[in-house]
Amino acid sequence: MHVINVVLVYFIIREVVRVLDETERDSAWAAFAGAAIFSVHPLLSSAVSYIAGRSSVLCAVFYFLAVLFFLKLLDAGMKRRLYLSAVYAALTLASGLLAWQSKQEAMTLPVFLAALLLLKTRKRGLKYVVTLAGVSVIVAAAMWKHFQDLFNSLAGNTVPINTEFESVLPFPIYIRTYLTSIVRYYFPRFLYPSALNADPQTVAVAHWYSPEFVMSILVLAALSWFILRPAKTESLPPAGLAAILLSPLTAYALIPLADVVLEHRVYIAGLGIALLSAALFRWAGKNFRSLRIAVLSIVVVVFAGMTIQRNRAFANNITLWEDVVRKSPGKARAHFNLALAYQLDSRANDAIREYKVTLSLNPRVPATYSNIAALELDGGQLDEAEKTLLRLTEMAPQQAEAFVNLSVLYLRQREPAKAIAAADRAIAIKPDSAIAHFNKAEGLLEKGDVQDAIASYEQAVRLRPDLPAFR
Repeated sequence: MHVINVVLVYFIIREVVRVLDETERDSAWAAFAGAAIFSVHPLLSSAVSYIAGRSSVLCAVFYFLAVLFFLKLLDAGMKRRLYLSAVYAALTLASGLLAWQSKQEAMTLPVFLAALLLLKTRKRGLKYVVTLAGVSVIVAAAMWKHFQDLFNSLAGNTVPINTEFESVLPFPIYIRTYLTSIVRYYFPRFLYPSALNADPQTVAVAHWYSPEFVMSILVLAALSWFILRPAKTESLPPAGLAAILLSPLTAYALIPLADVVLEHRVYIAGLGIALLSAALFRWAGKNFRSLRIAVLSIVVVVFAGMTIQRNRAFANNITLWEDVVRKSPGKARAHFNLALAYQLDSRANDAIREYKVTLSLNPRVPATYSNIAALELDGGQLDEAEKTLLRLTEMAPQQAEAFVNLSVLYLRQREPAKAIAAADRAIAIKPDSAIAHFNKAEGLLEKGDVQDAIASYEQAVRLRPDLPAFR
């Protein structure tokens, strides 16, 4: 799908030059340069290569189609071709709805289209610009209750988030931190995409008067002024800035998430990177025509090399989280995910080491104790496993899995009474736990209580008839 988006970006740039500037001069070269940068920009790797970001790539297909059809609509409308205008209007609407269905971050599309309309018509079409921009406002207002409910549920930890490692910041702090991150994290990486990180560590911005927040607001305001200023200039630079500032990247300021920064969110804003790159290379083509191909080639080769290097981090979960741990050593979730990757790769010692680092950073996550206990059980370290599981049951007394594992441990230690008691605790918490009933049956059988053991075995089979081990 990334290839499709590269092609769409090429045609969007050509249409921006042709429709908004009413010229074809250097449009093909500008479009080629912008699309080339978009195709290899390392900051987009997270969306293209990492499965968590691919929904953004799919959304971008329809988002970019809507932009392209809208530019066609502007051209047809200015030429008073009513039939073509109706066709392109329908295609724009259909593409926009598909983008919305793919991912709700496409809510910014109408306001970006309004910006393109403003660049074309200026004051003459102001009422249409306001109407179109109002669509995004209406959508945001309609979803506000949903955003509030989502924020309240996340803040109250009623929905499991990131295996309980990350908590949602209070909304005012979240907005300040997010807007600051746009300027301080994303913008520098638009220009030179180094130190990319799949799970970066961010520092909350505590106050409205914090210098980093004030500076970020000034930067965003200056860029907004450049888009809105009445002076007639080439359309690529303001269109590029609008594609960034009015993209899903900024929409996430209204969507409460535990992760303030995730690089795959920048994918659709990559259209802005392409438009600005096209503007730069179009200017270079006019002033340094003999060097334009060489300069573009160097940039593309450097970015391609950085992208190849970046994609090595996405080769598998181990390389990914080793990369994150190097860059975010103080983030407990990074160590936990690396430990889990080691555990799944049967690297028990490495996994235990990373789990212990996780505990040193955040000792309040039950999953860490549970996974350590599983490794200790597998390694025959029964005394250590018992200590870990007892600590887990104290921390999370309503977690059935902890008591299930404790019953397994006691069965291995030939302590059927303790195994039965642990299994009963698990069943009390989760009556449909087939493995808890099975472990209880094993304990009863070891005690010589055959009839009760048979009853527990039968219950396990009723709950999970698909498991041959229970039959």
